[in-house]
Amino acid sequence: MLLSDILNSKKQIDFNGIKGTDLIQSTFKFPENATTSLIAVGMDESMRPDLVVNRVFGNQMQWDVLLKFNGISNPFTLKQGDLLYALPFKDAISSIKPPITIINRDNGKEEQPISPLLDPKTKKDKDRLKNLQDKIGEVVPPNVNRSGDKNVKVKDGKVIFGDDVTTIKKEDCPVPISRNRLQAALLKDKIFI
Repeated sequence: MLLSDILNSKKQIDFNGIKGTDLIQSTFKFPENATTSLIAVGMDESMRPDLVVNRVFGNQMQWDVLLKFNGISNPFTLKQGDLLYALPFKDAISSIKPPITIINRDNGKEEQPISPLLDPKTKKDKDRLKNLQDKIGEVVPPNVNRSGDKNVKVKDGKVIFGDDVTTIKKEDCPVPISRNRLQAALLKDKIFI
């Protein structure tokens, strides 16, 4: 389990029986006029911000505060000798803020999270969605798989994440093609991408 004060301060949401953590709402505020100290990542602390903050604060739950304050999004980029700015412990604790509750102006109730499926509001959008459904079947946002689609495939005993499933449709049968072959075909036909 990931231990983090910022993650623990995030709001827990329930959308149609699916429970999760709202990662969109901000729960970190940069402190104003805070004094900082400069620290170096130690020999055994490469890729381990939890060990760095445990040494500095005596509390490993502040690792994400240290990373956010230094503008680091990938903890695995930390290496021995890197210099980081560290806040005083009281400023690190006070930089964690509870998420803002958004109230719907129409009904005075808390806003529900947005559905991962498309929900058109106007007749024009409903007509567009209907046309898309007629053409391609199930319509979902680009970050949501269609029913039956998989991100992980196994080919020749190897696990492949996010396999390219681009196809060129010939008259009778679709032929799988890689992204590089597709680009080469487009360039050959003088269709520039």
